[in-house]
Amino acid sequence: MKGQAWTTDFMFAMLIFSIAVVLYLTYSIQPNNFSINKDFERFSSYVLSDGLPENWNETDMIYPGILSNGVINSTKFSMMKNMNETKISSSYGITSEFYVNVTKRDGTISDIDGPAEFGKYPSTASFVLKKSRISSFGGEPVIVNIVVWRW
Repeated sequence: MKGQAWTTDFMFAMLIFSIAVVLYLTYSIQPNNFSINKDFERFSSYVLSDGLPENWNETDMIYPGILSNGVINSTKFSMMKNMNETKISSSYGITSEFYVNVTKRDGTISDIDGPAEFGKYPSTASFVLKKSRISSFGGEPVIVNIVVWRW
């Protein structure tokens, strides 16, 4: 009888220990996933907007956006292409890396003062989130691909 009680106690202790380890691992990894999700939502909503103020430039912007009245604005896009990535990240309040491109219906990258892309492409990354949205540029439908990633 004494051996059976000890086995039950040991099994109960192992169950509690296992639950504690699982909870620790779940919540110690979760903040990184939460942070990139927050960055992704913030980046994608800000970049697919008019920006603030609506007719922003590099000196007065609060955060930049590539649209004007729901259509891609080539001037705004070109300014973002030429802007320092750190400046974009800090204006959006994100810590993740990003990449944006605009493609035609056939999948080729559009031309907005050269290839319509900015940011760093995630060649090797641990966490990658992607969103594609349909927009318009030059009267033609295009696809805006947004990627936010982290090592």
